[in-house]
Amino acid sequence: PSATSSRSYLPLLDTSLVSTQLNLATTLRQAGESIVVGFEPQTLSKALEYANKNSFSDLLILGTQEAAGKKYVRKNLDSGDQLTHDLP
Repeated sequence: PSATSSRSYLPLLDTSLVSTQLNLATTLRQAGESIVVGFEPQTLSKALEYANKNSFSDLLILGTQEAAGKKYVRKNLDSGDQLTHDLP
């Protein structure tokens, strides 16, 4: 439904998280979400800048701290709201 009109950006924040990042992207895509995956490592600030510049609706934050807690954060780029979710 609304997931088809929005796109989320899932940047690579740490090279050690590649498989976790791709597993998350696959799971969310299977649920009908449009996910764009970043393959080049970048900082969170650069990822946020890229997501805003390219009109993504959400930024999915999966850093080493989040992964250690088996979580990821979905930041809505319009409202600025952040929600923490369990990794699949």
